[in-house]
Amino acid sequence: MAIKTKAEFVSTEDFKTYTGIDLYEELNGDGKTPDMFLRDCEDELINYVNLQSWRPISKYVVENYYGPEQMDALKEAILIHARYVFYNGDIMENNGIDPETGRKFTDDERKSAAIAPNAIDKLKMEGILSLKMKLRF
Repeated sequence: MAIKTKAEFVSTEDFKTYTGIDLYEELNGDGKTPDMFLRDCEDELINYVNLQSWRPISKYVVENYYGPEQMDALKEAILIHARYVFYNGDIMENNGIDPETGRKFTDDERKSAAIAPNAIDKLKMEGILSLKMKLRF
């Protein structure tokens, strides 16, 4: 297995188009390249869904289970989450310390703030993040 160096679903151009933010300018000197930043955001979101949902994204993408609308929703959710991390910092990376107050989040607060709430909603609306298995008879 090769080491993943770039985001699989979104690019820096996608992020710039969606948010108007040029990651090459904004991350200059932070020690993190735009590709690494987007890869980390993408991995966080996909890992969250894989752990929470009974439908793992990784498997469903490989099997072409998702239609174009769901793939667009996945990409948009990744962009939403990347924007959230860009503005708020990575909660999981900074050990859950609120940068404004210096207060440490509780475990529940940290887990609920780790992934962008709008990204979670987007995935739920498209059926990508499903916490319950539904019987379809």
